[in-house]
Amino acid sequence: MFVFSDAKEKILFKRKNQVLKHLIEEVVLESQRLQVSDEELILMIKSEQSRREK
Repeated sequence: MFVFSDAKEKILFKRKNQVLKHLIEEVVLESQRLQVSDEELILMIKSEQSRREK
């Protein structure tokens, strides 16, 4: 069986765009319902990233 050398990267790129786009749409919609500002949402995301880096 022949597989292109960049197949994994293409699959990851496609999945990242599909999955993360959907998740972001849901988070943004819910943050609007909860009246969370864009700035606050960004801070929450950055805070979670920092927490996971430890």
